[in-house]
Amino acid sequence: MATEIVMPKLGMSMEEGTVVEWMKNEGEQVEKGEPVVTISSEKTEIEVEAPDSGVLSIVVPQDGVVPVSEVIGLVSAEGEDVQPRKDETDKGKTQQSGKKKTPVSPAARKLAKKENIDLFSIQGTGPGNRITKEDVLRAIANKKEAAATVETRHRVKTTAEEIREVPVSGIRKVIADRMYQSLQESAQLTLHTEVDATELVRLRQQMKEDVAQRFGVNLTYNDFIARATVLTLQNHPQLNAKWKETRIIQFEHIHLGIALSTERGLMVPVVRNAQERSFIQLSQEIKFLTSAGKEGKLSTDDLSGSTFTITNLGSYGMDEFTPILNPPEVGILGVGRIIEKPAVFDGRITIRSLMKLSLTFDHRVLDGAPAAEFLQDLTSYIENPYRLISFEDNRR
Repeated sequence: MATEIVMPKLGMSMEEGTVVEWMKNEGEQVEKGEPVVTISSEKTEIEVEAPDSGVLSIVVPQDGVVPVSEVIGLVSAEGEDVQPRKDETDKGKTQQSGKKKTPVSPAARKLAKKENIDLFSIQGTGPGNRITKEDVLRAIANKKEAAATVETRHRVKTTAEEIREVPVSGIRKVIADRMYQSLQESAQLTLHTEVDATELVRLRQQMKEDVAQRFGVNLTYNDFIARATVLTLQNHPQLNAKWKETRIIQFEHIHLGIALSTERGLMVPVVRNAQERSFIQLSQEIKFLTSAGKEGKLSTDDLSGSTFTITNLGSYGMDEFTPILNPPEVGILGVGRIIEKPAVFDGRITIRSLMKLSLTFDHRVLDGAPAAEFLQDLTSYIENPYRLISFEDNRR
């Protein structure tokens, strides 16, 4: 008896999934535990393994979208007769019954088969609309003429510019849809500011070795910025919110999204209840989620429910940029690199470590002044980073 391959449920909120790619062909031998198909949900993409050894039968083709627990493939023993499901059989019958039977002369049928001509595309001119050999010859001539035209157009076009079409599916399509939706459904505005991160650089250098030995955590600047963001959001609940129809929903808890670039594309794992975590606990959770994301081990639940997001392109040498909101959130913080530059400090020009922050917010939810105040408070935490370390962190 054939073993079913079903669309897995990757999280509590997942209702359907997409077949991104079959790694094995129809009728190919597969081994138990071997990855055979890649599937994606709205948030993530995983490989599904063969539940048994045998011959693969594909039920749902690439790019097919089916509900959770729906059969997408079968693994059967060699020589086993795998019967299609009734709904698939009925569907096939319906499609075939939609084609009207047309009289065709034997010579026309033979020629059409030889030249790979679809008889259903030909209008017969013989008695009773019978398709004759002459009808097929005309179809062949038209096909060659059309092919020549396409070839000419292709040659003219590619002489000036060689192109390569890349199909969009899986996580790339999800990202494209969500970013387009974000810009279409919100009034986005971005504020930029420059922050003096000299003390932050100094504090990280002081703490780095000790924290690595005691907690096994490699402290990054993003850890400090995440902590500063959480503390600032507690005093600016307008940005820890979402827009819903004609209402603004403010969240009691802060679920912090951390944008992460992976081989599969952009992901945003979520640190839940970030306001309840100490600085070290926040850092540990970010490291755990980052590692799981790069290894492709995040579930849909790990990637759902963020209320505010941080995206850091500093490691890519970016100074500032305009981040796009992660819907349905109303705020996202863009973080640039830290760079040493001449700056006025205590009335004199000196070298300081400076960093630029970019806050994109939904202007439907709050105005420019409160958004600027958020950045002012965030700047204060970053320029006075000792406020970010809790008593519990020092005591451990």
